[in-house]
Amino acid sequence: MPTITRPDWALAPTEQTIAGVIFGLAALAALAYMIYVARAERTMWPVYLFLGCGLGVFYEPINNVLGHCTYPEIGQFTWISTFGRDIPVYIGFVYFFYFSASILWISRRIAAGITARQWWTYYAVFTVLVTCFEFVPIHRGWWQYYGDNQALRVLGFPMWWWVLNSFCLFVIATLFHHLRARLLTRRTSVLLIPMVPLALFAVHGAAAIPIFTALNSTDNQVITTLASLASMLLALTGMWLAGKAAVGQRAPVPPPAPVPRVTAPVAGA
Repeated sequence: MPTITRPDWALAPTEQTIAGVIFGLAALAALAYMIYVARAERTMWPVYLFLGCGLGVFYEPINNVLGHCTYPEIGQFTWISTFGRDIPVYIGFVYFFYFSASILWISRRIAAGITARQWWTYYAVFTVLVTCFEFVPIHRGWWQYYGDNQALRVLGFPMWWWVLNSFCLFVIATLFHHLRARLLTRRTSVLLIPMVPLALFAVHGAAAIPIFTALNSTDNQVITTLASLASMLLALTGMWLAGKAAVGQRAPVPPPAPVPRVTAPVAGA
């Protein structure tokens, strides 16, 4: 087992409030987007997706323990506590917007008809966005990735997270697209609420198994580097497979409503 000490520090209440306000407003914006799409498509599934993404926060302490990520717990405004980890309120807000808005947007692109080139272009853009999203909070001490055995870190952010964080958004969006097209009805779409955390465990957690195992087994950075590359390769393989299931899956256009026949009155009737 590697000898790793998890850092513990305090984040000033003002700084926690700033993070909470920023991410809380982002969550409200995501909810507005969910409601807008729900009204436009006359379906509740975007709202169920939003609620499910909030429930997905229970995956956070697990990937924190296995992936060696942590938050300032001294004087923390806590959202949930489990697996010996305290997850702050502002991370609860992150789950509401980070996953919901992204998954909904990608699902709509799939339904509108997506090409292989668009699939990989969107993935590249999302990878840049989710990576840049991390740098400021890491710099401000809102969270950090710890351990001398962490490999391929840039500005404190290990590269395997870059690939996996965006990968899981696309795979889950593809999964939900097909579930809605083939299995879920308007009434049973409520099952998306518990399915979001299940999908996070199944998709992100599965691709991360090599690096999770290495980080918690050895101090050797050569091994953790190879494990990071293995996890990234698994994610890219999953992206390729999901792309095969997403490209050309344009939702069928419903036939136009029949035009009522108007019969001219018969003269003298």
